[in-house]
Amino acid sequence: MKRKPYTVQEKLELLKSTAIEKVANSSATYSKEFKVFAVGEYLSGKTPMQIFVEADINVNILGREQPERCLQRWRRIHDKFGVNALLEENRGVRSSGRPRKIPLTLEEQIEQLKQKNEILEQQVHFLKKLRGWE
Repeated sequence: MKRKPYTVQEKLELLKSTAIEKVANSSATYSKEFKVFAVGEYLSGKTPMQIFVEADINVNILGREQPERCLQRWRRIHDKFGVNALLEENRGVRSSGRPRKIPLTLEEQIEQLKQKNEILEQQVHFLKKLRGWE
């Protein structure tokens, strides 16, 4: 469910916390340091709500379920890729599918075609030998 846009006053209130870097119309961007800190605090036993309240984030503006969703997402990233993944910006980075092909230089293309030709010649030679044409 999409959240209603923040008012100007709500944006200013959220930006008072050093844990929030910027606030868009209906989302907040948290600092990388806060993400690492929050995951560490969670692993030491604090609840997501406690962590956000102690960071002076107004959870009434964000929504009461937002701390849990954020910590769930950050923990998943932390568990899968480690602490450094929380310190990097990965939005827009392609994460699945086939890797992009790097264009080959002319020399590499020629070498690749030579190798392919050699394989085809060996196959033809084998088939001729198999059928007794030689």
